[in-house]
Amino acid sequence: MGATARRELRLFLFMLISLLIVRENVALSEPVSQGIEEKSWNERSWEERVYKSKYEDRYTFKHGKPYTLDPWTWGYTKEFADRFRMPEKWIEPELKGALAVAWRMTTLGNTLCGLGGKEDSCKKPLNCQLDVYYDNKINIPWIRPEVVRDNRVPDLSSNMYLEIPPAKWPPEVQASPTGGGFQFGKFNQGVSLVVNFDREFQPGIGFISWMFNGVCPPENLGAERVITIFTDPEDAQKYSRGEIAKKDVRILHTIEFPEGFIKRARDVYEIQNQLNNEFLDKLIQESLKSRK
Repeated sequence: MGATARRELRLFLFMLISLLIVRENVALSEPVSQGIEEKSWNERSWEERVYKSKYEDRYTFKHGKPYTLDPWTWGYTKEFADRFRMPEKWIEPELKGALAVAWRMTTLGNTLCGLGGKEDSCKKPLNCQLDVYYDNKINIPWIRPEVVRDNRVPDLSSNMYLEIPPAKWPPEVQASPTGGGFQFGKFNQGVSLVVNFDREFQPGIGFISWMFNGVCPPENLGAERVITIFTDPEDAQKYSRGEIAKKDVRILHTIEFPEGFIKRARDVYEIQNQLNNEFLDKLIQESLKSRK
């Protein structure tokens, strides 16, 4: 084969390889829902409905069919909305330090009975839960950095009623990060615990979930910011032992929650927490009657 023929062959192979690469890149860049939106809801397969349809298709009454109601109040960046095909109405430009936040009230927990001296006087569980999705390049402190994920949602398993020897479940396996409650101005909202986390939830995205009253939305916003802070673990231990002042505890990362998200969460909280308020009012009235 002559030099000219070899050059032409190499040029042909180069163009062929380039064409294949371009076609492969185009295929990879196509959304998973390619071609799905043109189908009616009834024409879509179960997989297409669950995994390849937009949020409005799956979680609203858009098609006049039974649907799954999403109990979460959302707020997220535009990039998060585009990536996970979420509605534009919950895009929050004011969200800082996180890709998305989601809040709900949950009935996971223990039912407390015997209140007011009556066996059947019971307070059903109603807890606040906060989920945060973050860029996993962020330096979030972990007690056990080698643990990637854990699901520790309390009251979800019957083993909580078993008397398990402490040696089987040492505290350090929790691998929970510091921080975790809403902080409103100078004041923390209360106690909250990590119940679930996955540091590799999706490529480039980590996930943490907290539960209990520390993540219930604050009542009055005013001019104060609502934030969650992550502190240096060693500094936090020194502060708890009284070795350093609170102002000397290093803050490694801060999440600032948008006002719109907090207000929407507060509206849901007011409605659902009414059940708690009605029960407490009833308990107080019964207690007063018993004293007469």
